[in-house]
Amino acid sequence: MSFKAFCLCLLIIIFGIFIYLKVATLGSSTSSFNQTTRFQLGHYQILRSLLSLHQDGDARADYLLGNTPIDIEVDQPDSDNLPDSVVRQFAAQVTAVTGRPTNVYDMDSLPSGTLTDAVIAHAVQVDKRQYNFNDPIIFVIYADDFTSSSQEVGKTVEEFGMVLSNYQLTQLTLGYPDALPQYQESTMLHEFGHQLGLDHNSQTGCVMNPAIENASVPAGFTDNYTPTAFCQYELNQIAQIKAGL
Repeated sequence: MSFKAFCLCLLIIIFGIFIYLKVATLGSSTSSFNQTTRFQLGHYQILRSLLSLHQDGDARADYLLGNTPIDIEVDQPDSDNLPDSVVRQFAAQVTAVTGRPTNVYDMDSLPSGTLTDAVIAHAVQVDKRQYNFNDPIIFVIYADDFTSSSQEVGKTVEEFGMVLSNYQLTQLTLGYPDALPQYQESTMLHEFGHQLGLDHNSQTGCVMNPAIENASVPAGFTDNYTPTAFCQYELNQIAQIKAGL
């Protein structure tokens, strides 16, 4: 076989593998591929980019393996509605579940008002990874509000980020202003749980209960309106995910 023929065959094989993987990633989220192989490919950022994985949990290895710092980049308007104390508490929880130190960076480059999906995508493209390029990141967009058909207080953005609505969180806690910082932290932890590969659960008092994301009223009248740490059920799930990486 000539060298040109060999190269052509090799290119055909590589292209065929790429097509197979690409089609597989577009299949059912419960398929064997998307439950196992997808997350093995997610170990490598270049494969996540080439295959456009960029979904909840695709970067779980970035957070749960290794010992370099995790960079938490907070992008919000000049209004600074997300208190530093809440971000520090969130960072402490990230360290608790990953065993890794965190660096927190504040950016006030986000436009004010209600953000569309296009504006959010632009913010991710332009503003993320402003500091340590090789560190895993958690990109927190704390918007005045964002477009949503379900009035959710937060949602994940690709495999490494989240967007929170200050308006929805403020409306939720309008009669209970002391609850706002807890709901801000709880929402961030909920979205980070998705990035770790956690699904929703129906466990009372757990961060991944869907009521956290689509809450209608603060849960009680005590000092603890909403969970601000992963429950033991979720910690066990995270340990199982890490063991499988």
